[in-house]
Amino acid sequence: MRRFSDDVETLVVGPQVVLYHSRTGRRIQLSRDSMVELEDWDPRLLPPPTLEPLAKRLTQLHMLKDSPPPDYASLIPVRSNLVLLLPDEGD
Repeated sequence: MRRFSDDVETLVVGPQVVLYHSRTGRRIQLSRDSMVELEDWDPRLLPPPTLEPLAKRLTQLHMLKDSPPPDYASLIPVRSNLVLLLPDEGD
């Protein structure tokens, strides 16, 4: 059984695993150990104490299969870590 929402993509980047929600643009980086622990967690049970904060955050990001759907109207439409470069006033 897949743990994550259908809109979540899993990318492996070096020692980290990145979960990316394709509809909201939100992402979270996890260690491989955390990812293994997530995959071992039985979805029919409450998360173990070591996973409670992570499970809460993944629910807030709408990444888990049983997370409520995101309210797209309340999301900020543009998010980026890139620097916005504006032309000089003389150009």
